[in-house]
Amino acid sequence: MVFRTGIILVLADLRFGIEAARKRKEEIRLSRAVRRTINKIIDYLCWIFVAGAIGMTFGAPFDLPLLPVLVMLVVYGIEINSCFANYFESQGKKVRVNIFKFFSKRTEIIEIEEEEKE
Repeated sequence: MVFRTGIILVLADLRFGIEAARKRKEEIRLSRAVRRTINKIIDYLCWIFVAGAIGMTFGAPFDLPLLPVLVMLVVYGIEINSCFANYFESQGKKVRVNIFKFFSKRTEIIEIEEEEKE
């Protein structure tokens, strides 16, 4: 389940990243896109192992079973921010999303940037 969620986020980021690159009129190289996607998938596997190791090292002795979940939520949050940034850029909008603000006192996770007029 944890890895499946990561795969879905990576594929969504790939799709929106390609759309954003098209909007910027950049050359899209399939080999680079595939390489970066595979690197992200391997990174997710590493983060799953790190979260499990942190859970066994610190979570079990201190009775914190949610510690690995928190680690993965941070990793997923970073990827969700990336997906939103690429999506809005592909739509030609200057919008910044910070999902971590949801957990702070401020609940505005979406900030619309003013467009510069020439």
